Amino acid sequence: MKPRQGNEPQDTPLHLVGSAEPIARVREEDRVLACVRSNFAALSSRDLDAYMKTIDLSAHAPGQIDFIRSAMQALFNRFEVFYALETIELVGLDGDAAEVRVVQTARCADRAFQDNRSAIVHRLRKEGGVWRIVESASQWVTPI
Repeated sequence: MKPRQGNEPQDTPLHLVGSAEPIARVREEDRVLACVRSNFAALSSRDLDAYMKTIDLSAHAPGQIDFIRSAMQALFNRFEVFYALETIELVGLDGDAAEVRVVQTARCADRAFQDNRSAIVHRLRKEGGVWRIVESASQWVTPI
């Protein structure tokens, strides 16, 4: 480590990878989109625990949480799906509520799986400073 010169800043702010903005100045929109990207990354990597961390569990009854977990685990066990995120768009942000629309493709070598392209709207809520997905709804699904 080289010695400091007298004219260098005392503190170097932390930055998110790929962002020129210090963490403290990251826009709320970026935090919302980061949640959806984390959800997509967990889905793509078949990481159930990471996937569930992006879901607002308080918005679901315990039985629903168990259903989500078991349905996703069954999908991960049965198919090796390759997902591609085509677009991600913040549709709305109002206080602690947000909506994000994604267009994605899902492809799998297993013929029992129908490759598709879909548009999905995720509704998110911020609680305790953390954005999580409350619900997701498909706008359309097209076989490819």
